[in-house]
Amino acid sequence: MSESPISEYIIKDHIRVILVKLNEYNYLIIDLPALPWCFSETKELSVDRAKLFYAKLSNSLLNECLSSYLISNEVVGTLVNGVKRTISIRLKVSRSLTIDERVIEGIFNCLSKKIINFCSNG
Repeated sequence: MSESPISEYIIKDHIRVILVKLNEYNYLIIDLPALPWCFSETKELSVDRAKLFYAKLSNSLLNECLSSYLISNEVVGTLVNGVKRTISIRLKVSRSLTIDERVIEGIFNCLSKKIINFCSNG
């Protein structure tokens, strides 16, 4: 029986991370606590009163977290009590990155700090 291409990790007792293994690359989908939003939206999805915002971050901003393994990224935000907040980040990463719970927790910690610092410094 072959290994499932989709794995779920729970870090810090409540942060969900989904890993999708594809042939050429992996996707990491990381749910975030409601972090600041300060990005230029590339697109928006609205259904009734619900809104999602999408943005791409500069790969150079995230290089410290993922080195040369990062291929692309997308940040997802929504309105939380009327304020835009970052709620998820999707990362397309090289298959050569060995991924386990320790690596995922390190990526999460680094990304969270980067987003908070970037939005704090405008």
